[in-house]
Amino acid sequence: KCNELSFRILQKVIEKHIAIDSDGKIIETLDTQEHNGSIGDLYEIQSKNFDGYELVESKLPTNAKGTMEEQTKEVTYYYTKKPAKVIEKHVVIDSNGKITETLDSDEHNGHIGDSYEIKSKTFNGYELVESKLPKNAKGTMQEDTIEVTYYYTKKITTPETKVPETQKITAEPKKDTSVANTILPNTGAQKIVAVLIAVVLIGGIVTFIKYNR
Repeated sequence: KCNELSFRILQKVIEKHIAIDSDGKIIETLDTQEHNGSIGDLYEIQSKNFDGYELVESKLPTNAKGTMEEQTKEVTYYYTKKPAKVIEKHVVIDSNGKITETLDSDEHNGHIGDSYEIKSKTFNGYELVESKLPKNAKGTMQEDTIEVTYYYTKKITTPETKVPETQKITAEPKKDTSVANTILPNTGAQKIVAVLIAVVLIGGIVTFIKYNR
């Protein structure tokens, strides 16, 4: 019996667990192992669980179970990173911190372990609340959905004060102050001056007549 065992041909089955991207390209080896035996021995290789990865059901190996043969067998399972997403939100809050409206919202899809960065945006009539910036604006996607929220408040604008028509000041034309254009105001004083001028003129005429006789 010992002689029979010494002449048995040892063979092996190589077990591989490979991570691939969406294009089917290998990105890393998650695990690998060798199973030794002899020709004719039965073997069975099963898939495994890896954090952040899921088995590609459409690429299951057809030789996962069988008997060892003269040539080495390779049993390979393929995995992809589990899908993950980040939800981006830009919301308006009032003076009490209550959300009044959503300015913008977006969903970023990827896979667990992918890096992401969500930035604030500019909206007309609103300003970013610097004291409430999200701490998770940058990081890596996780199995649980990540929500990144930026808060904004309405800008306070001072209304333009309109001056009533009655209060508007308009520039008056410059008055001509020359003697020729000076007009006395239409008052009682104007009448007195006129009387005095008339008296002086009459007196002058009387005097002129006396001296010329």
